[in-house]
Amino acid sequence: MFKINSKERLRNFAFILYEDSAPSDWEERLLSLHISGCYIKHDLDLEGDKPKKSHIHVLIKTSSRHSIGKIKSIVEYVGGLNSTFTAVFSAQGYARYLCHLDNPEKHVYDFNDVKCMCGFDYINYIFKQEDNVTIVTEIIKFCKENDILSYSDLVDYCIASRPDWLKAVYGYHGRAIREYMKSKNWTVLSNWKPRVIKKNES
Repeated sequence: MFKINSKERLRNFAFILYEDSAPSDWEERLLSLHISGCYIKHDLDLEGDKPKKSHIHVLIKTSSRHSIGKIKSIVEYVGGLNSTFTAVFSAQGYARYLCHLDNPEKHVYDFNDVKCMCGFDYINYIFKQEDNVTIVTEIIKFCKENDILSYSDLVDYCIASRPDWLKAVYGYHGRAIREYMKSKNWTVLSNWKPRVIKKNES
């Protein structure tokens, strides 16, 4: 395990807690700190073929650096295992680990299982640039296959069933999605028959 210099000051850190050994009000204590971050319960992990003991992963991302002593007191107050923590050098990397997004051999948890604190945008942290292209393509294919030509219909669907698509739909890539819908609408209304380009023509 990476050793942290006692004089070091950290902005991002993470720790694990077990509900049967942490204070009964650990969640209230965590939220009372009013610090940005997120947490998730891992209750479907395996150790070999046997179920692993249920535990909570907590990621903290503060606005300024804190001493090791200050961080240890926070972890101890909430009930972290043995008052220990790990330094987080990539908030995105650790956020992705919370759902095992880069560990398909493990149980992949749902985005909705992650609870955020003080405005932490979990969806923003987990997506890489290549993921954005993949998601936009997935959304456009979905619209095409289900004849969705209304942006509002797509938003309603995302809110109800695919909250993981909302960042792409609301954000910068939303323009590409709306332009696709606009063009598709024109195609339908004008009875335009799009030309199919063969691979050897491109």
